[in-house]
Amino acid sequence: MIQTDKLLLPLSTTKTNIVLLLNGCFNPIHNNHIRLLELAREHCNSLNQYHVVGGYISPAHDACIQRKVSMCYATWQNRLEMCHLAVQDSSWIMIDEWQISQEKNPGGQQSKQHLGDFLRKSYPTIEIISICGGDALPKFKSTFKKELVICITNRPIDEFDFNEWFQSSTIKPYHNNIIHLHDNQCIKYMSSTNIRQQISQNLLDSPINDIHPSVLDYHRQHGINYRSVNETILWSEFDNNEEIEIGQGRCATVYSKQYKNEEVAVKVIRERKQFENESKILTLLTNETSYHVNVIRIFGIGNQFCVMEKCNIDLLSYIKLNRISTCQTIESIFPNIQWLQFIKQMLAGFVHLVSLGILHRDIKTDNILLSNMTVKISDFSVSINTNSMNKMPVRGSIRHYAPEALEDKKIYTEKSDIYMFGCLLYEIAHGAERIWNENTTPEVVKRRLNGEKPIFSVPCESWYINMVLDDCLAMKDDERSTFEQLLQKISIK
Repeated sequence: MIQTDKLLLPLSTTKTNIVLLLNGCFNPIHNNHIRLLELAREHCNSLNQYHVVGGYISPAHDACIQRKVSMCYATWQNRLEMCHLAVQDSSWIMIDEWQISQEKNPGGQQSKQHLGDFLRKSYPTIEIISICGGDALPKFKSTFKKELVICITNRPIDEFDFNEWFQSSTIKPYHNNIIHLHDNQCIKYMSSTNIRQQISQNLLDSPINDIHPSVLDYHRQHGINYRSVNETILWSEFDNNEEIEIGQGRCATVYSKQYKNEEVAVKVIRERKQFENESKILTLLTNETSYHVNVIRIFGIGNQFCVMEKCNIDLLSYIKLNRISTCQTIESIFPNIQWLQFIKQMLAGFVHLVSLGILHRDIKTDNILLSNMTVKISDFSVSINTNSMNKMPVRGSIRHYAPEALEDKKIYTEKSDIYMFGCLLYEIAHGAERIWNENTTPEVVKRRLNGEKPIFSVPCESWYINMVLDDCLAMKDDERSTFEQLLQKISIK
């Protein structure tokens, strides 16, 4: 269904009659979306060349949402109804329902063609002009090569250098087809992502100036909170104390917080896709039946964060703290055969994870935590659940990967985890020094695929060296033990 009741008729006989079209996910729609249309209309009317007949918002198909987030918390009908509410006070902006309601995703260009064909049946001289933000303009390259596009920027663009791209030799020839406006009056940057985060944290008053009051009420009335059933903890539930950073990784930061009168570690995962993958494993580990003393306890999951038990130190830091010289043996770094207890605990933890169908895929000393000298296996950012895996996520530390996993990134088994565990055992014996530490990662990969094995350069018991080199680091995966077999072997030591 396409509204026409707000078209500003009659058409002009002296100016070009245009309809402004804004495509987007609108998940949810906010005030800056409306502002883009208003600014474009104001500018076009000021040129004394155009007659703006009307404006349309065309919400995208659910398939576009699913490319950005793994779950559609609001149905397409919800998004559509909220779009109608957002423009209910406008005298000229309408909603084009065609694109969002199709069985298959037609895409923005086909939606524009459909709207134009529909309107020109009654008003043959009408032209459709697309509007977009600066971050989306590169996607309109095929459009502005042949027709007019209005681009409005109101903030610095993080994804790329817009000015450099816009002034490049490949884009300059099309400047006549691009009306570029900068919104100098925009006092606040808004995004649907930020609004979803605020609503998911139950901060319903925060976006009150960002979205239409009726849209905010709609969220309340329909219970739309942008939280999956797995997200059981709100950020507002933490005690209002200062957060202290205790860890930093490529995709996440870990803070110390108070939760229900207990000091916990809160891992904030910056990348949404990373969180979606890790949360599948963490959700499994939150179940009481999945608890194991040597696997980090997960108290719950929030919106792009998880709450877990706080530990004292990681194994890598512990080794470095106790290593005085490069010639130290494993016995001097770990007094009272402590190293053997740690290895047994690690194996017990990995046996448990395998029983749940979990393969870690990033076994290394800094992912093994210690809580009162008890091992806690942590960091499941690239782990997989073999019982419910659809797609292999990104890989962990490549320089620790098994040959078969290096040759084919779709291959990863328990025996691949065993290989990584062998690299960890080597590091424990060598005071946290990595295998072929003097080599770059590509060089390590080449040596590994050539079948090379590291040489123990420190004194160590023969059975330990054999376990590492002949078992865990065997070139063929069928020559390696399972975690359970290793645990049985080492239990008699």
